[in-house]
Amino acid sequence: MNTIMSFYWLIIVLVPAIFVSGETNLCAIEGVKDSAWNSEFIIRIKDFQNGITFRGKTTNIISMDLRDISNLKFDYIKAEIKDEELIISLNDLHFIEFEEHETVSKIRIALNFRCIKSSRTLIVMHDITDTNNHEPVFLPDNNYNISIITPLGIGLPIVPIFGKILVKDVDLTNTEIIISIEPNEYFDIIYDGIKDNKKIHKFKLVTTKVLHSIDEPIIVKITAMDKDETGDLPYTTHATIKVDSESVILNLVTPSFSMPFYRANFSHGKLVFDEKIVLTEGFDENVEFKLVGEQAAYFNYSQNGNKVEIFASSLPDNIMEQNSFLLFSLEATKNNTLSGIAVINVKLP
Repeated sequence: MNTIMSFYWLIIVLVPAIFVSGETNLCAIEGVKDSAWNSEFIIRIKDFQNGITFRGKTTNIISMDLRDISNLKFDYIKAEIKDEELIISLNDLHFIEFEEHETVSKIRIALNFRCIKSSRTLIVMHDITDTNNHEPVFLPDNNYNISIITPLGIGLPIVPIFGKILVKDVDLTNTEIIISIEPNEYFDIIYDGIKDNKKIHKFKLVTTKVLHSIDEPIIVKITAMDKDETGDLPYTTHATIKVDSESVILNLVTPSFSMPFYRANFSHGKLVFDEKIVLTEGFDENVEFKLVGEQAAYFNYSQNGNKVEIFASSLPDNIMEQNSFLLFSLEATKNNTLSGIAVINVKLP
C-alpha cells in the first residue's frame, strides 16, 4: 500500500514539473499576455504619433524576423530585439504620410520568433485612432481663374472648361466636404463625386442666370469645411473664383423679354394684355421679331423700338367656337445669339 501511494505522489510531483520545464522554454515577452499569442497583440496609437509604440523584456528568444501582412504602400512599422528587449516603433519617415496614401486604420505585422527549443509567431496590430489633424485643401491651389464663352444659359456647368474644383482631405474618417459659395446672382456650386481612394472630392460651378456678357470679372469666394467621425472641431478653408469672358464676344447679348409668358383677353375684336410686351435685354437695330406657331396666323404685330404690340388680324368664327384660348410665340432674333422667345396666351370669349 505504501509503495502504491509513493508512486502516485511521484506522479503528482513530476508531471507539473515536466510541463513547467516545457513552458520555460517558450518565447515570452513582458506585457504580452498568453491570449495575445493566440490571437493578436493590439497596440493603440494616434494618427499623429511617432517613435516607439511598445517595448518589453524578452525571455528565451534567440532571434526574430518581421513580415508585413497588411499589403500597404510602405512599411510603416519597425521592430528589433536589443539587449533582450523587444522594441516596436513607427517608421516615422513613412508614417508621417500614412493618411496621404492609406484608407485603413489598422496595420498588421507578423513577428516570427526562434525560441530556445521552439518557435512562436506574434501578430501585432496597430489600431490607429483618427484625429482631425488635416484641413481641406483646394487643388491645384485656392485661386481659380476661369474664362468662359458668353452667352451661357442657366444651369450649365462651366467647370469642364478648366477642370473640376477639387478639395482634398486625407483624414482617415473623413466622410464629406461641405462646400458653400458666398451669395451672388451668377453661380452655384454643387457636389460632383469623389475620386482617389475617397481622398479628393469633386465639385462643379453652374450658372444660376443667363450670362449674356461679362463686362467686369466676376469674383466669388467659396468655403470648404471637412466632416469626419473624430468628434474634433472641423477645419474650414477658402478659395477664390474669378470668372471673365472672351472680349471677342463681350458685346453679344441674347434678346430677352420682360416676361416668358404674356396673357391677353380677346374682347370686341381687340387684344387686352395684362402686361406690356417689352424686350428688356439685347435690343438693338439688328433685332428682328416674328410670330411663330400655327395659331399665330390669326395675329399680327407692330414694333416701336423694344416694345411690341400684338393685334388680331382675323379670327374665323369656327376658331372661336372650337377653342377657349389660342397659343403662339413671339420670337426676337439677332445674329450670332440665341433667340429670345415669349409665349402668348389669348383667352377667347
